[in-house]
Amino acid sequence: MSGTSIFVCLDPRRSDWWQLGALPPATGRMMLIGWKKYPEPVDGGVPEDVASLLARAFTSIGRVTFLSSAAHAATGSGWWPLKRAPGPAELTSTTDPQTLMQTFDDAAHPWSMQGQVLLISAPAEAPPEIDRKQLRALLENEWGDAADALSAPGVIGVVRPGVDGDLAGLLTLTADAERASLAAFERVSRVASFDWSVLTEEAFAERYSG
Repeated sequence: MSGTSIFVCLDPRRSDWWQLGALPPATGRMMLIGWKKYPEPVDGGVPEDVASLLARAFTSIGRVTFLSSAAHAATGSGWWPLKRAPGPAELTSTTDPQTLMQTFDDAAHPWSMQGQVLLISAPAEAPPEIDRKQLRALLENEWGDAADALSAPGVIGVVRPGVDGDLAGLLTLTADAERASLAAFERVSRVASFDWSVLTEEAFAERYSG
């Protein structure tokens, strides 16, 4: 057996399984996004073809603002360096999938150690005005509790890596954003000829650990 599969779970409830804080969230709806490659890759981290698919899906939903230690990005990529991140890093905002792929391979904000956060907002708008306190709260275990204040600056979704960076949690703040996200992942999965499925939480756990 060979190939790549992308699978999601809507409205997960098992807080002890995914390292994504309390479930269900107090605000919005959580979606689990998982992937498997057959045969299993030797190297750790998000496989390149999966990272590319995730980047295409997220940027098709909207503008994505994320923690980045990169000093530059491709000309014309819609890239904005923002001086509001904790520590020496910057926030980078983009609508370009290739630029967004940096998020899965940034040693200063390791995806595999849950050191990253992605904010999704309307693609035609400027990056959301998120202050240092709000950003730090999104990096904590109970990050879902900080989502209440994010809809005002225009955020429609927040992404955090789950256990060991081997899955992602997408917290959507509107019903339209959830529908658009599900449609985006199905579309890019089918275009890439990846296996696609929407699973119950139990089936998701079985596929994730299998």
